[in-house]
Amino acid sequence: MKLAIIGGGISGLAAAWQAHQDGLKFDIFEAKDRFGGVIETQYTEDDQVVLECGAESCLRSKPELLDLCHELGLEDEIISTTPENSGAFVVRDGQLHPIPQGFRLMAPSAWWPFLRSDLISWTGKLRAGLDLVLPVKERGDGPEESLSQFVTRRLGAEILDYLAQPLVAGIYGADPQSLSLEATMPLFQRLEQEHGSVIKGLRALGTETRAQGARYNLFFGLKRGFGSVIQALCEQLPKESLHTGAAVDKVEKIDSGWQVTVRGQKPQKYDAVIIALPAPRAATLIESFAGDVAASLKEILYRGAVTVNIAYDRAEYLHWIPRAYGFVVPAGERRPILACTFSSRKWLHRGSEKQGIVRTYFGGPTMEWANTASDEDLLALSRSQLEELLGIDAEPLEYRVHRWPVGLPEYKVGHRQKVQQIRQSLESHSGIALVGNYLDGVGMPDCVQLGRKAVGQVSAALV
Repeated sequence: MKLAIIGGGISGLAAAWQAHQDGLKFDIFEAKDRFGGVIETQYTEDDQVVLECGAESCLRSKPELLDLCHELGLEDEIISTTPENSGAFVVRDGQLHPIPQGFRLMAPSAWWPFLRSDLISWTGKLRAGLDLVLPVKERGDGPEESLSQFVTRRLGAEILDYLAQPLVAGIYGADPQSLSLEATMPLFQRLEQEHGSVIKGLRALGTETRAQGARYNLFFGLKRGFGSVIQALCEQLPKESLHTGAAVDKVEKIDSGWQVTVRGQKPQKYDAVIIALPAPRAATLIESFAGDVAASLKEILYRGAVTVNIAYDRAEYLHWIPRAYGFVVPAGERRPILACTFSSRKWLHRGSEKQGIVRTYFGGPTMEWANTASDEDLLALSRSQLEELLGIDAEPLEYRVHRWPVGLPEYKVGHRQKVQQIRQSLESHSGIALVGNYLDGVGMPDCVQLGRKAVGQVSAALV
């Protein structure tokens, strides 16, 4: 079997790696001049400071990317968050408030840290406590809930506004009013069904004192950044199979399989095709033979994102930056920033003896302007927020802005049903598969799993 993989992000590269492991011939086509998609790591001129342009951490509880790192021989590169620093903050009324220890994205798993916190009012705390006695909404009882509806129903509006919304926005870059609970946070739906209460369910999971904010202790990174994964894949895959600057203009079904046309080249024949592109771009390639699927793909909305890495003098950095991992900003605060990571506090291998790194984020439905704002304006906004919230008035040593116009897909209410329909419709076209972060999960492990699984699916379809 000869396989064409269209798209060189982590989904496509994972498919290429699996094809290589299975001894299959393949070509992977990437329109840009580099592989990796939204995974990109840069370094300062002296090659001493690692700057993550996209994702900088990954869940250990989803082992697919971790397993891939081991397969690629990157075991010595794997790092954990610094143990002497912990937790994160939420901005409320212009002040930084620690996220209560044991708070899990939308509910507390430990009572005393939550009750002692001054982030949530006593009215909000009492309303959250009603989760222990409220009736359970059975699955199928009424329309599918958004994440916002679920949190408000179980724990109240204040928990939504000052904890769930900013924490979820930091993951999905979207408004919880439009996000599907079932597609984004199915664990919490399951906890309600099995335990009658989200809080009781979290306590049953044994997370009372082990979690902090978004459970940073369960995350890992790489010393030289996640760009190391992309580099290792490109080094260990057959060179003749890797094609950059190769935009695919057409995919056609023919009697003997598939025909793929790369811009400026003659059409090539393949037995199977895996399309690892963002949904709108994938739609243009399949529209001629799967119009219904293409129409569904075009409905999937993406939100742009911008990151700004800022380097400060190490002494200034340690003076101003708290011993924590960063902060998130609720939408209700109406600040021109989504979040900030204290990168050199969170990771030992971010920064140097002379520099400390912070990373600010812009994104989501209210910050589309950030994708076209100038580097200078984004730096100025970042500095103004860091000065207001942390007191930093030092001059940066340097900074870098990274834009992702096609960032994260928005898993709207009904997303699971849409994906199911897409797959059912595509079953009539043997030997083709779609992969990407718009299907089963936005994280790197989800993309790796889907990419590798697709190779077996298209292979089986041809037997």
